[in-house]
Amino acid sequence: LTLEDVSDAAVLRWTGGSGLYRIVRSDGPAFIDPSTVSFAPTGGDAGTTSMDTEPVGVGTAHFYLVVDKY
Repeated sequence: LTLEDVSDAAVLRWTGGSGLYRIVRSDGPAFIDPSTVSFAPTGGDAGTTSMDTEPVGVGTAHFYLVVDKY
């Protein structure tokens, strides 16, 4: 998984897995915070890139997990 900051958005890219994915984003590394959300990659479940435009607040971080659906 790589992450690149492009025009105030996080662009995630990855390889491997079965080819169907979900992305999980959280404000905490345990992925159990109320802020935790799940979304599909750009272009649908088979995509291997995603752009996240959710702003990161000062002094905080976003944690990402790419999940193989099967």
